[in-house]
Amino acid sequence: MSTSPDISVNTLVQSLHRLSNEKVSRRRIVNHTDYEVSGYMISSWKFNEFLYKKVPCPFPTMARGLFTGRKSSDDEDQDRILLRGYDKFFNIGETEKTSWNWITDETYGPYEMTVKENGCLILISALDHDTLIVTSKHAIDIPHSQAGAKWLDKHLNKSRKTKEDLASVLYGSNATAVFELCDDDFEEHILEYSPDERGLYLHGVNCNSVDLNTWPSNKVSALAKEFGFHETKYYVFNTVDEVKVFADKVQREHSLQGRAIEGFVIRCHKSENKAPHMFKIKYDEPYLMYREWRELTKQMLSGKPFKCRYKLSKAYSEWVRQDKGRNPQLYSEYNQNKGIIAARRRFLDYFEEKGGDINSVFESLPQTEKILIMPIATIACGKTTLSIALSELFGIGHIQNDNIVVKKRAREAFHEAIISELETKQVVIADRNNHIGTLRETLSIAIKDQFPNCKIIALYWSHDNISTDRMLKTATERVLKRGENHQSLTPERTPSFDKIVLRFLQGFEPLDQDSKYDNLIDDVVELNPLATPEDNLQAVIDKLCKMFPKKFKSPSTAEISRALEIARKYNPSIIKEVRTDKRKTKNGPPAYYGLAVNIDMEKWIDQNLLCSKNGQTNVDDEFYNRLKKEGLMLKSHHITLAHETAAKTNERHQNLFEFYDKAWTAIKNKDAINKNGLCTVSCHANYIVWDGCSMALAIDSMEASSELLDIMSSTNGNDTTVLNSHISNQILNKTSRQLASGNLIPHITLGHTNDVKAVRSNILLQKVFGNTQPDSNNNNESQDSQSIGNSDFSKVPVDLTFNAIFKRFVGRSI
Repeated sequence: MSTSPDISVNTLVQSLHRLSNEKVSRRRIVNHTDYEVSGYMISSWKFNEFLYKKVPCPFPTMARGLFTGRKSSDDEDQDRILLRGYDKFFNIGETEKTSWNWITDETYGPYEMTVKENGCLILISALDHDTLIVTSKHAIDIPHSQAGAKWLDKHLNKSRKTKEDLASVLYGSNATAVFELCDDDFEEHILEYSPDERGLYLHGVNCNSVDLNTWPSNKVSALAKEFGFHETKYYVFNTVDEVKVFADKVQREHSLQGRAIEGFVIRCHKSENKAPHMFKIKYDEPYLMYREWRELTKQMLSGKPFKCRYKLSKAYSEWVRQDKGRNPQLYSEYNQNKGIIAARRRFLDYFEEKGGDINSVFESLPQTEKILIMPIATIACGKTTLSIALSELFGIGHIQNDNIVVKKRAREAFHEAIISELETKQVVIADRNNHIGTLRETLSIAIKDQFPNCKIIALYWSHDNISTDRMLKTATERVLKRGENHQSLTPERTPSFDKIVLRFLQGFEPLDQDSKYDNLIDDVVELNPLATPEDNLQAVIDKLCKMFPKKFKSPSTAEISRALEIARKYNPSIIKEVRTDKRKTKNGPPAYYGLAVNIDMEKWIDQNLLCSKNGQTNVDDEFYNRLKKEGLMLKSHHITLAHETAAKTNERHQNLFEFYDKAWTAIKNKDAINKNGLCTVSCHANYIVWDGCSMALAIDSMEASSELLDIMSSTNGNDTTVLNSHISNQILNKTSRQLASGNLIPHITLGHTNDVKAVRSNILLQKVFGNTQPDSNNNNESQDSQSIGNSDFSKVPVDLTFNAIFKRFVGRSI
């Protein structure tokens, strides 16, 4: 969806709400966070970063940093854009519209080159004539926006202006001021800012309109002078050639007027419709070398080995070894990103005192860059076929995870094999599914640490707009077709391979370059998991030849056909044993029936329990923050109803399992699994409970839809009795439509530490509430915090209603 020039704000907001309610491959492409500020209900909109590049873009606006809202007290008030960042813009050569040829042919000047300061984005706008609002790119009232607000006060005091003065200007212009916050005391980046240079740099002013309308640089500079903000330097040229000459000069000299810079942001206009067009020019040096210094220092402090890719880095590492011996206190917070710039500055002073010239060392930088090609896929998408074909066509290195046979440290062994291959090859493909964010993150970090200038290109078999059932059907057909020609997953050696495929599909975590998992990925080639190998291979070839024309030359049709033929005839020499579960079992992993829950619980907890509302914090929990920081909050959620393992030893559980098993068989036989609403269960949660090991959400209601009620009743007849059910003597209460669970207290396990299992949530909830369903209306409940054995717990009443889907799972969770 491309932005229409006459789209209204209301239409925009409606489109955003619709997109935020749609899920594709277990994630929303648009997310929003709601706030109440100064009598306004405000929504912050965040878009999936990767999709900005998609043509056509699925978003109704290209804005990056967008807040809409209306007065809380006025139901008739119309939504308006309250804060607006720039449209997402890209680096030279990153997209078709940032190629020099396109810019030359399709844009006109003047070309305004503004220095790209090295900080974090801050947006400031006015809710009315007197009230300012300060945000980060996507959030209100977080450390970044709070630091921005403090600096706003400093600048206004220095200029003898008031917040009301600035609010009047911005409200009168219906505009947002766009700043770069540069403060080494708050957050260190690559560039250094002296105390006099720290603060808010006014980079632009955008009209609060659906389409980008940004002020010219001279007008922005005048506003910065009036209110005492740091001015962003800018240069104006009439032609693209003048821009290129100036940018090349700065690149050769590695500085602008003696100061290292990150790059430039360029404003111009499109010839077609006179609309603003923006792009950026980012410089690699000296940042990559400085980044290597930071990383090798951290490795040294941790006692780990490191490699130097730059000549000067060897001298720096020797200096650090001596300096930390003399001044250990200066490195006490280095791993918390404090003291990085100070250490670098001390070394550069030392280097220059010894007669060194920092500008001369850039000649010794590596002349060739490494490239890692990282597939992001699930089973049977064709990644190995494509990898072998690419290796045949271009001679690139190919490391197959399926050929890694070590049982301990398998992930590290995969990383080490890739690093070893990159020592002798310029391009290596990491042939693994990489379907989980942590796999991508650890691989990216391992490669970037050893090869700081390595480009990581993702081959992304996107699941967008493809149902899990269709993906499963295609994948199983392909596994059956390839037969036993695989290291591990074959129909004969792994009869339950379809369950493994399904587990990978259910665990697939989509690419999000704005996340910590994927922010080191430099570029993406999007592929279709249902397409033929020929189509996907051609898509990869076209993109690689365009991105790296010196490394990849377009092959002939005959060469491509030959490479694919070789790939299809590939016969692995390694055979690996695959267990469908950690325990040895003849029939594969145990099954269980439950309710699949599609809620972003971290976001819900942040907004409803742990966030600040009207200056009051509901809950301040160190354990929850620890789970988030260490990545221990579960990403997918379910409520267990009946488990196969428990059914083997307990009559009540056996009755439950058989009841739900019959119902599921009937649903499958009717081919109605995906029928809208059929398997829906309306649920309600009334408590969230945690201690130092586990965190869980207690469920007090699971009401089946009429359709599901009918199918369960008809399938099992009147045999709905289960002995000792904690809710009633029925598995299914036809009057209240309540389902029963084998767990004494139905719940969702939200997270747990590595040293305990998910099943511990059962123990936690029973110790908190006993063997009866918790009643949030019971004033005689135990206190919100008390001791359980040797550990403390916290419990907080909640009121959360949501829909879940009845389904069969495969795995160990109970």
